[in-house]
Amino acid sequence: RYVWVSLLLLAAACGGPSTPEELLSAAKTAMAAGQARTAEIHLKNLLQQQPSNVEARVLLAQASAGSGDLAGAEQSYRSALELGAAADSVQLPLLRALIGQGKFREVLDQIQAGPALSGRDRVELLVLKGEASVALGAADQGEASFKAALEIDPASKEARTQLAAVLAQTGHADEAQRLVSAVLSDDAAFVPALIMRGSLDFAAARYDAAHTSFAEALKQEEAAGHKRTQRYALALSQLVQTEIAQRQFDEAGKNADALLALDSKSPVARSLKANIEMENGDLDGAERRLESVVADFPKYWPAHRLLGNINIQQNQLGQAVMYLRNVVTNSPNDDGARLTLAQLYVRQGSVEDAKKLLEGTSNSAFGNDLFF
Repeated sequence: RYVWVSLLLLAAACGGPSTPEELLSAAKTAMAAGQARTAEIHLKNLLQQQPSNVEARVLLAQASAGSGDLAGAEQSYRSALELGAAADSVQLPLLRALIGQGKFREVLDQIQAGPALSGRDRVELLVLKGEASVALGAADQGEASFKAALEIDPASKEARTQLAAVLAQTGHADEAQRLVSAVLSDDAAFVPALIMRGSLDFAAARYDAAHTSFAEALKQEEAAGHKRTQRYALALSQLVQTEIAQRQFDEAGKNADALLALDSKSPVARSLKANIEMENGDLDGAERRLESVVADFPKYWPAHRLLGNINIQQNQLGQAVMYLRNVVTNSPNDDGARLTLAQLYVRQGSVEDAKKLLEGTSNSAFGNDLFF
């Protein structure tokens, strides 16, 4: 009986695509049907036979990107370039793969080394360049790139939305709001602008409006079948933060679990879950979760900040000072952590240390609650 089963399986395998031409055709069919992993299998089998097949390398990169393997996509695009693929056709998808991995320095290096591109491709290249520049802390260079993109295409939704993000970051929230509103007037379903509008409303403590924007962004992503994208995870994480701010902890907990289901290792998802545990009184559980985040991602400063707040509630002030110092040193624009640390110094009788900590910072940003 088992011999017959084996023979049938062997026959089925032999009946599948086997020549390079058949494998390439099967891969294209799978990709057209949205079956990225099936396409990857066919293409890898093809490349075992023809390792120098440029078209297969490019298609494998596209399939890897479609299945979420951005590192694999980058590797295949670079291999395709080495094999002679047209640089202008590979440049943008390679840049997207680098952006998706957070390789922002490599993005700028690749733009410098690669073709300049033109037309709409040039617009996207400038947007990606601006995004990488902002991520590396060069907001002025990012702003210049977005404005250069808008000189080519003033209607670019991507460039306008990214420019709005820079404006918000540099203290021009009203201008950013007008820009995002204009984008959504042109396309009410444009998800990046919905997320940006929600972020602006959240920063202004307009939590109901922020909730509406993030929920709409998630709805649009789900309708498009994009439930495992970085953008979906971003909108969901922002929604959880909004629900925490609204003290809707039951809903926040459910959505935090959904975020963890997307990526159980995500420091953002784990920290949000810990925040909810803290708000629900489970300080020990929140502390354990955050300590594991810090162990895995020692430079994820929001986890340090939250641990500091938990330690304050546990009256472990020395630990709290340590974590909050980490935040203030490495994320100097975090005024909330700076204020909390200053309050701790006052509480410990170190008023001069508190004053030094707040030097050069607008006291109006803190209101009148420094001393308690």
